[in-house]
Amino acid sequence: MDPMALVGMLFVLIVVAMVGGFILLAPLSRRFGAVLELWLDERGKANQIGPAEFGRIREEVATLRDEMEALTNRQDFVEKLLEGRPDDQSQLPSGEG
Repeated sequence: MDPMALVGMLFVLIVVAMVGGFILLAPLSRRFGAVLELWLDERGKANQIGPAEFGRIREEVATLRDEMEALTNRQDFVEKLLEGRPDDQSQLPSGEG
């Protein structure tokens, strides 16, 4: 078989496959783009919070900050108490006797 005829048939086959693929995939890609756009719009709306929700979050953060400060103060107090304890166990009174 002539190599030029084989190349010509291969070229025609590739062009037909490309045109057919475009005809088949163009509507699908448009639909996929529309679905993706809707999904991104919904996702964007879900990420927006209102002023009431923002105020509630601020109150929660303030509460957590106060609790953290109280825990820090308690820990500092316990550490100061433990600094005054003797390290040697022999100085502690025994439970016997």
